[in-house]
Amino acid sequence: MSNQAESSDSKGTKRDFSTAILERKKAPNRLVVDEAINDDNSVVSLHPETMEKLQLFRGDTILIKGKKRKDTICIALADDSCDEPKIRMNKVVRSNLRVRLGDVVSVHQCPDVKYGKRVHILPIDDTIEGVTGNLFDAYLKLTFHGVKDIERERRQKDNPEAMEEDVEDEVSEIKAAHFEESMKYARRSVSDADIRKYQAFAQTLQQSRGFGTEFRFAEASAGTTGSDPFAASAGGADEDDLYS
Repeated sequence: MSNQAESSDSKGTKRDFSTAILERKKAPNRLVVDEAINDDNSVVSLHPETMEKLQLFRGDTILIKGKKRKDTICIALADDSCDEPKIRMNKVVRSNLRVRLGDVVSVHQCPDVKYGKRVHILPIDDTIEGVTGNLFDAYLKLTFHGVKDIERERRQKDNPEAMEEDVEDEVSEIKAAHFEESMKYARRSVSDADIRKYQAFAQTLQQSRGFGTEFRFAEASAGTTGSDPFAASAGGADEDDLYS
């Protein structure tokens, strides 16, 4: 026992068990699992220097391998607050990889993933209970626009001298159809009874002030009936003519 103690003392100071797990990750693509800040099932966060070592760009698709031969595909995003030897992922991604916080996963480039030009998305019934309106505009449209922005940034990095393409706005202006669609599920701020009370009050107020009861159109004289309504104005114009 004394010999073992001496040998351990001769090797150096005591081990710091809080960072002992980092000794298992010798390769740069082996990262320690950390809790994610956002709750996105398709995104993981890495330190910018880690992404540079792995030759990854913002929005790249990566293959993550966990335990029990489980792997998944996620989108890599840069996060300055993330520690360099760690990777942030939420509970769903950890469950798919069969890993827990503090476990080590391996990250690999996945350049063979192609963008889908036409996809068919079927939501699960229990995830849209009580949700009304257009699900594409509410949930999917922003995701697709985000992918377009990432792809545009990647093209600019590959060719900085290229001119930026003009992107046509799919909704250039708000039309009546957009307003009607948004107002289908809007709730009225006042009830029908309140509207009837206001109409009765407005009518009583107008009658008490005599508004709308004394107004009459001027009757045209018999001599001007059927004549040109601009005759008088034309005569006045002749009197004011400076060139006659």
